[in-house]
Amino acid sequence: MVLCLSQKVLLASEADTLLNLVLSKPVFYNVMQNSQGEVFAGTAEGIFRIKGEVLSQFDRRSGYIKFTIQGEPEIDSTGISNYENFQFLHLLPFPDEQRQVYYTGTEEQFYMVSGGRLYVFDIVPYGISYRNQSIRSVSRHLVGGYSGVFLNGQKLDFPSYTDGFIREFGDTAFICYGGLYRITPRERQNFSTEVPFGGYLDGVHLGYMDDIYYDSKHAMYVLSSQTGVYVVGSDLRNPRKILSVSKDDPVVLLGSKESFVFTVANRAYTYSFESGRISLADTTSEKILGGVKFSNRIFYTLSAQSLYQTATKTFYQKIASFNDVHTMVALNEKELIIAGNQGLYLFQTESRTTSVLISGVEFNRRALYSDGEKLYAGSVNGLYTIDLKQLPKLIQRNKAKLQSKSSLVYVVSGIGLLLIAIFGWIIFRLKRKLKTAEQRIQENEWETVSIEEIELDKDKIIEFIRMNLSTASIKSINEHFGSNTNQLYALFEPEKPGTIIQRLRTELVISMKKNNATLAQISAATGFSQSYIKKIRMVDV
Repeated sequence: MVLCLSQKVLLASEADTLLNLVLSKPVFYNVMQNSQGEVFAGTAEGIFRIKGEVLSQFDRRSGYIKFTIQGEPEIDSTGISNYENFQFLHLLPFPDEQRQVYYTGTEEQFYMVSGGRLYVFDIVPYGISYRNQSIRSVSRHLVGGYSGVFLNGQKLDFPSYTDGFIREFGDTAFICYGGLYRITPRERQNFSTEVPFGGYLDGVHLGYMDDIYYDSKHAMYVLSSQTGVYVVGSDLRNPRKILSVSKDDPVVLLGSKESFVFTVANRAYTYSFESGRISLADTTSEKILGGVKFSNRIFYTLSAQSLYQTATKTFYQKIASFNDVHTMVALNEKELIIAGNQGLYLFQTESRTTSVLISGVEFNRRALYSDGEKLYAGSVNGLYTIDLKQLPKLIQRNKAKLQSKSSLVYVVSGIGLLLIAIFGWIIFRLKRKLKTAEQRIQENEWETVSIEEIELDKDKIIEFIRMNLSTASIKSINEHFGSNTNQLYALFEPEKPGTIIQRLRTELVISMKKNNATLAQISAATGFSQSYIKKIRMVDV
């Protein structure tokens, strides 16, 4: 069949790297690892041993290093001449600049020396593909976003983007891109109208499409759009609206119990396929953004701040609190994966405990899928692929980082109290300099270029986005300004960096439309596809 290959291709590796620290002084010459796994760096101020991200001086002789037969570092008296290695330049800022690179690594860290600087990367147990693309939805064989829709890694000619769910039922796939697009082994069919834009079935305009669910027992589809919830037979003929909804009210299609269950905003409904009757089951104080149904007929629903579970007398029994989340998927009857604008989490339903998997990453609503072996999570900067066997390692990694930060907080607090008592007149200056990475490095009086210490200017970042609007992304901003994602979120709070980029692009689209620019000109200036530009109305800003 069309949707299956002998080997699934989602273009993701098993591990990736995240830049953690950059040191510019002393001047670094090269970095090497001996047969015992020890890492050393040759610098202008001596030989340094590196453990994790901590450096300690091993020898005061300066220069490039090599190893003796015994594995001891020594200065290479011949120096390094005509050394050319450009591998891994893509990991560095301005990767198009050709410069030599020295590198080595351990299971936890990857080290690079280039241009006199030492770059320390954390090796993370997941892969990132479709980099610099905002991934809006994922299914077993399809990945979609504003830059296109990919079937088994190959970009489709149509649709050119999607911001709704992609669903697969057996050998049939549906792409909700505002319109509705169906892929089967025999054909590909578009169910949409241009004016007014939206899904269009059997002469009925359904509105801007968001999601679709197939009830195999009754051979019926349930569809949600920005105007209503519809039911239609497997032949997609004679759709019928069962409930009108507001454009700003999210709809979550949960599945069948005795009746079909779905939520609209803060309300839970049941619908009977036999009688056609719809009933209000329960309400809560928050809008529901995501949900899942377990095989034991228990429903879990998710708002931005809360996780709910069905109980005997209520549909919405709150069992956990979260911060700025929106999407979840069930791994099994005991584990939920929850995604949000600040990270990815694992929730244990029996113990009702939450563990952090990935923090500081903005994941997109709707873009979460598991095939039983791997987890796929779409973010504003690519698709994260995680082997489910690596979840314990991810959890432990985040716990260790949190404990390290907590220990450092106690140390810093104690030093701060002592400084207040003895050196009160300099405390203001010291408080500004006490940073996690700086303290360890400043004990050796090194100047550092750390992501944490860079002063960011909001206006300059906005100007950078405007000057590079067609290609601007959170990654390109970080590379240009030497910042990190957490800093950008803090700087632009309550807005999100990705939202700002999207808003500025939309503003430019409307401005260029008013000046009668062509679709090709607008697409080149904003990075939006021509099909997506057509859907942007003059009142969208």
